[in-house]
Amino acid sequence: ADLAASYTAYINDLDHVQSALIKVRTKRKHEIQNLECGLPLQSVQSYLIMPVQRIPRFMLMLNTMLSDSNEHPNTILVDTIQSALDHVKQAATALNDAKRESELRQILTAISPTTDFDPFLDGRRLIRHGPIFQNRHRSIGNRVPTICFLFNDAICITNSKYKIKTQFPLSSPVVVSTFIQSDSSWRY
Repeated sequence: ADLAASYTAYINDLDHVQSALIKVRTKRKHEIQNLECGLPLQSVQSYLIMPVQRIPRFMLMLNTMLSDSNEHPNTILVDTIQSALDHVKQAATALNDAKRESELRQILTAISPTTDFDPFLDGRRLIRHGPIFQNRHRSIGNRVPTICFLFNDAICITNSKYKIKTQFPLSSPVVVSTFIQSDSSWRY
């Protein structure tokens, strides 16, 4: 549990660390170059991404081992590898879910904090969100993105920087028993 929590925190904070590294790289270019010249890999960023790549690489390795062991049947070995693969898949799913939840929390936190709309209100659940494009001046090339958030009790429309353009309550709350968001695009 502690390993999963620290791994999740690392993956969730990686974007912030990489953007901070870019800022440091512009201010202290020569120091970073001196640091990187002694590294066997190309850059500090290649080291930062390694833990993120570890889980998919474990899955590839275990899949390869499983296919190789199927050619030479050994029930105990196959069962052990399959069990390990199942555990790694569960870990990957949990990490992906945590990353998606963290990104969504950042987006919801960015929704205009100066307005009275509270995306974290008790009982309020986000059902779906994604961009909607409006054509202005009847020109296809002049598309302006608008982000629409459908909650169980309200609809909130923001600009691309999450500043609220309009919001309105739904007359009756939307009941959703299960919802799987496979992507952020709207489908009708």
